[in-house]
Amino acid sequence: MRTADASAATGMRIIGPAVAGLIMVVAGSGARAQETSQPDVRLTIGSMVLGELPTVAKVQPRAAEPPRSSWRHTFGSERTTREVPVRLPKVGFAADLVALQGVTGVAQARQAFPADEFNLIVSRQLMRPLPQVSDPAGQDQPPAIATTAVAVRRRPDLRVTGQEHLTRLAQGPSGALTALSAGTAVHILAGTRPMWVLSINLAEGCSDPTPENSSSVACQAWELQLAEVARWIAAKRAAGEAALVAGVFHRVLEKNNLPETLAILPRAGGQGHASTCTARASDIASTYLLLSTPGEAPAGAASPDHPQPGGWSFVDGPRPPADAPCALLTDLVAR
Repeated sequence: MRTADASAATGMRIIGPAVAGLIMVVAGSGARAQETSQPDVRLTIGSMVLGELPTVAKVQPRAAEPPRSSWRHTFGSERTTREVPVRLPKVGFAADLVALQGVTGVAQARQAFPADEFNLIVSRQLMRPLPQVSDPAGQDQPPAIATTAVAVRRRPDLRVTGQEHLTRLAQGPSGALTALSAGTAVHILAGTRPMWVLSINLAEGCSDPTPENSSSVACQAWELQLAEVARWIAAKRAAGEAALVAGVFHRVLEKNNLPETLAILPRAGGQGHASTCTARASDIASTYLLLSTPGEAPAGAASPDHPQPGGWSFVDGPRPPADAPCALLTDLVAR
């Protein structure tokens, strides 16, 4: 009996810690899985030129009421009415974030993206002093510079946690006659998923098939801007951060015309939307979204069917309704 009891006791000493350790391992694995498991996050991202929003027509002044018989009323009763300024309507589509180009003022952007619905981050390019020029009426006014901004919908699970201003994009080569647009980047947190979004509007007028070898000022400006965007993307990837570039490139993108940092990125383009736009279809046709995620595989690896684990990827998103302004819309999902 004592031998059997000793064996049983010995067995309990051996088996007991092993079972307890197994339970602890399983419990620990479950806890880690619970900690690392995150729900999918889906965002609708847009890019559009703000100047392509249709304007609301001016409200015509009301006709003066006909005079009445009472002299007290008709004496000095000439009435004047004030015209309501031209306004931009709200955008005709739903998006969580919109990269804006062609922004000439904060008030202009706020008319389309009101403060009670959107956070608005505008390029500092609008804030710096500008040289005075004379308009045809003889009044000195600063020239309007069309720059960039980002509008982020106000939601409890979507926050703006940082911003960067790429003012070097506005520094063109020697001899450039037109003002260039600076870039505006915001760092967002969608649930627990962070991402940078950069709005750009590159130089116009570069039509050479090989812009990197062109002597035109427009192509030189375009190449300088593109290199700056590539450096920005490379820095974000080196820091392990996801980043999206959205905006107008003013030419169809070919891999052989892009720096390798940008050529390998999955992208969405607006060429298929050009036929539905009634104004400046060339802008939407050269609008792109380029997506960079940490530890990215070569081009083509990221797709709706094969998203990168834990990263952002493109998925089929909504198209703007027929009566909406020209805009590129797509959905991003983080799994």
